[in-house]
Amino acid sequence: MHAHAVSDQYWPTAAVVMPVLALAIVVEARATIQHWTKSTPRRVRTGQGILWTIPLLLFAYFEPIAFSILAGQAETTPAQVFMSSFAITVSLSILVLSPAFGLFLRSNSWLVITLARMTLGRGFRQQLRKNRRNQKIIRTAIVRMRRETLDTLRRLDIREQTIRATLAIHNANDEELLAALDHVAKLRKRANERLKMLDAYQQEIATFAKEIEKAVAKDERLWNEIEEQLVTMGKLHIKSALIATDDDSSES
Repeated sequence: MHAHAVSDQYWPTAAVVMPVLALAIVVEARATIQHWTKSTPRRVRTGQGILWTIPLLLFAYFEPIAFSILAGQAETTPAQVFMSSFAITVSLSILVLSPAFGLFLRSNSWLVITLARMTLGRGFRQQLRKNRRNQKIIRTAIVRMRRETLDTLRRLDIREQTIRATLAIHNANDEELLAALDHVAKLRKRANERLKMLDAYQQEIATFAKEIEKAVAKDERLWNEIEEQLVTMGKLHIKSALIATDDDSSES
């Protein structure tokens, strides 16, 4: 786009529209900030602040340029036309589309929450199924190893009884049998330690499963609270719109 391709009415219109839109954004920002509470997420505040700041900064930059062009002291460039149009478009989106989108969210909270659960919660549900599947595999392995360890302990008891019976029959201190008895005692100690370790693992898995279920319940409560808040806010907006319509009708 060249300078001569710009309409003669562009900069006079922009010079009038930009301060009006800037004032409207300031009013909208002040009204929105007054409704913020301590529970309002910082990311929401930061993102909304950036959306307000971008067009305001562009307006503050291009308003003097518009007057300079109108006064014949500067020439129009394609970048100036593009950026000023961009600032006007963003501000209109903030002032018109954002409230309309917010009203849609509040009026259709059930649909919004359902879609959010399907999209945002998909990864969480997949990870949850994976964790539960892994827990089942680990619990099965622990039960199997615990059963094998108990079988080992029973065999060691039988072997120890056999060695002691042999020593009692011969009534002698056979070094080979005594060494075997000592070896059995060491094996039993290891088996008992392994059994304690498996019990500890089993307890940790049970605790981890409880924490996962708590997280699932907390996530479900969070979604329900968001849905209730959106429903309440939607009812308030609809009620306000109806009251405003009644007031306009009575005045007319």
